[in-house]
Amino acid sequence: MPKNRNVDITPWLAYPQTSVAKMFDMAPPTFAKRWSEGTNEERRWPHRPLKKLDARIATLLRIISASVVDDDDDATMEGLGKLILEWGLLFQPPVTIRVQVQQEPTE
Repeated sequence: MPKNRNVDITPWLAYPQTSVAKMFDMAPPTFAKRWSEGTNEERRWPHRPLKKLDARIATLLRIISASVVDDDDDATMEGLGKLILEWGLLFQPPVTIRVQVQQEPTE
């Protein structure tokens, strides 16, 4: 008989929702429903915003490493710090969802 347990899915928030649903062997609509239950319908899946922030952070890091910007350009470093903070906030608070697991037969 299947048994429910809660699983922290925070490490997988950077992946597309359908891919994560397949990892947990769930249909995407069922996974989306469990996501809504776990977040009380207050959050959207953060994969796309994370992807955009990753691109902006990578661009700033390329500019900094190419020395196009002076070392003492505080605006660029401050902008990078804000982007990294925003990136981290997309993972907060951690999210747990209800997953069914098969119980092993007892002898």
